[in-house]
Amino acid sequence: MNLPPQITGMRASAGELGLLLASWCDQNSGSENFAGLDAMLGLLKAEFGRLPGTVEYLPLTITPAEALRIRVRPKAPIQLLFSGHYDTAYGATDAFQQCEFSSSEKMRGPGVIDMKGGLVVMHAALEAFERSKHSGRIGYEVLLTPDKETGS
Repeated sequence: MNLPPQITGMRASAGELGLLLASWCDQNSGSENFAGLDAMLGLLKAEFGRLPGTVEYLPLTITPAEALRIRVRPKAPIQLLFSGHYDTAYGATDAFQQCEFSSSEKMRGPGVIDMKGGLVVMHAALEAFERSKHSGRIGYEVLLTPDKETGS
């Protein structure tokens, strides 16, 4: 199968993506750790803010934590929505705080699979899409919430 260079080139950045994931997972962002959630929000804004478009914080009514919204080409004829959460189930005092690499291809840590790993994949895919010839025709919104279970 012939894959576009935007996709085949992602393999070369696997190490860089792993380091990004480790840095995000090492930032505690338990659902009730509002300082940690705020720090995680800053890390996400730094990365997702490299996409073309606007980035904004959205206040929420039931938590002091905020959501992050990124909008790219909102007037494009085709619109997509991507969403996820940036908290983890591990609070600020939980023993499970840091990533561990068991090999160059295996990592264990808070949020590696759910959901910080998904956010790294989402961001990498959107960056690759922005390098494609189709990007100008499609707009999208990314909405990242500070919790998955407590009601934001």
